[in-house]
Amino acid sequence: MNDTGFRISEAGQIQEKHIDFQKNPVEIVLPQNNSKGKSAGGIRYIRRETAKRIKLLCNGSQDRFIFKLHDSQSILQFRHNELARIRKTYDLLGMTERFEDTGRHKFNLHSWRKRCATEYARSNGESLAHGYIRHRKYLEMYIVKSKEERISYFQKAVIDLAIDEIEKAKQEINSKDQELIDIKKAQKKSAREAVLGIINEISPQELEILVQKNKNKQKDP
Repeated sequence: MNDTGFRISEAGQIQEKHIDFQKNPVEIVLPQNNSKGKSAGGIRYIRRETAKRIKLLCNGSQDRFIFKLHDSQSILQFRHNELARIRKTYDLLGMTERFEDTGRHKFNLHSWRKRCATEYARSNGESLAHGYIRHRKYLEMYIVKSKEERISYFQKAVIDLAIDEIEKAKQEINSKDQELIDIKKAQKKSAREAVLGIINEISPQELEILVQKNKNKQKDP
């Protein structure tokens, strides 16, 4: 839910066949007929750390529901069960604050969907964040983007979506490493283009002379 912005009912309907661990980033495809509305279906992405943990829950049965206690568990039962589990965890962590006006807990299952939108927005803006988690008003703006663009938006948000500080630090290091790789690639490309530009300006006769000189140098001891 933190990475995808899924509602808890949508997360409960994810089967092993919906996750492609071979993609980078790992993709989860929520079928439209399994979601709250047709607009909520489609591809979402998960971080590397999330993928590692989800893979531990898989057993190779493609039609198996990953997060349910058993395949026959209803979505309503699943929701109640997950709410009870996370409420117990929140209580142990002291996350028991309530809103004064309603008395409702500030931290609940929906908090993770909300966090996804908030952290995604830091790098990509609120409109794209709402589009990513499939808010109908902003969805059209998001789905017109190319797949490459959608992936790049998610990758920009990975550091902010990381949950603990150790993971954030790792993501920042990986990001810097990738920046260096991209810079080196760009430098090589620029150098190659510069050489090709010079070659294109040389006449065939001059180019032949340069090639011959190079051959002669290679022959010299």
